[in-house]
Amino acid sequence: FKKQFIIISENYNKGNYLEAEKLALISNNNFPYNEFILRILVDIYEKQNKKREAINTYLQLIKAAPDDLAAYTNLGILYLQIAQLKKAEEVFRKALELNSYDFYLQYNLGITLIDLGKLQEAELRLKTANAIDSSHADLQNKLGFVLYKLGKIKESELCFKKALDLDPNNY
Repeated sequence: FKKQFIIISENYNKGNYLEAEKLALISNNNFPYNEFILRILVDIYEKQNKKREAINTYLQLIKAAPDDLAAYTNLGILYLQIAQLKKAEEVFRKALELNSYDFYLQYNLGITLIDLGKLQEAELRLKTANAIDSSHADLQNKLGFVLYKLGKIKESELCFKKALDLDPNNY
């Protein structure tokens, strides 16, 4: 296994993604649900912009490592990228059961809920993310947008001002 892993890594590092993918798939067949192989496969698929394959591999990785918040986060983001909003929402909610204090999970669920038109819950999720870490200009803009849409104009203005204070080029 170690030798296979080294050969896969060498091909990956040289940018030979198709060869690395082929070898990783063989290894995955020999060692199903091996976290190391699945992580390499996910990375290979993402480098090649193979979103569907990456999604399927993240699903396998979550079975192998059910507490892996990064896998949930990345899977949710991939679902967002292919406009599978309900699936993204489901993944982020499942991950929040593991860790409700994760900034990125709260933030990503918030932006997913915006896209789904669930503005009141989006406000709650974005405010939770803001309570965890208020130093992100993009978060302030998203929260300001939601508050504006909900008719909370004064509160939204404060968010937009904070976004500009954090990043004057963010508009």
